[in-house]
Amino acid sequence: MDDYVALGARISAGLIAGLYLTFAVAIMPALHGMGDAAFVDTMNRINVSIINPAFLLVFFTAPLLTVVAAVLVRSPVVYAAATLGVITLVTTLVVNVPLNDKLASGGERGPTSRTCGYCSTSCAQSPESGVSCACCSTARQPLTA
Repeated sequence: MDDYVALGARISAGLIAGLYLTFAVAIMPALHGMGDAAFVDTMNRINVSIINPAFLLVFFTAPLLTVVAAVLVRSPVVYAAATLGVITLVTTLVVNVPLNDKLASGGERGPTSRTCGYCSTSCAQSPESGVSCACCSTARQPLTA
């Protein structure tokens, strides 16, 4: 029984690791060159399509089986794997899912970097303000993208 649990933990953890690696080395770099609207649309589509039975089974099974394996096998390596699996699960649920939800709802518009038409410096400027460069008090020309 212990061998089957450990094997299941290895396989499911490997599948999740492969998904994370794919995002890190292929998907996110590919999205990097997209415009904001295309990036948001693509990420929202990914976030909707990834919630399916196959993903959810592997996503929740990996840390669960690793914790069970830690209890059965009682090895420092398996304890470390279980701890990291639980940390990954909690981080995804507490940090990443709310960020994905914020992205789906339109998010918050933070400051953007624009070039002042008067002094040619790059300034952080809220897109809603519509005023000139904050660092150049005498400038009253509009910001250019």
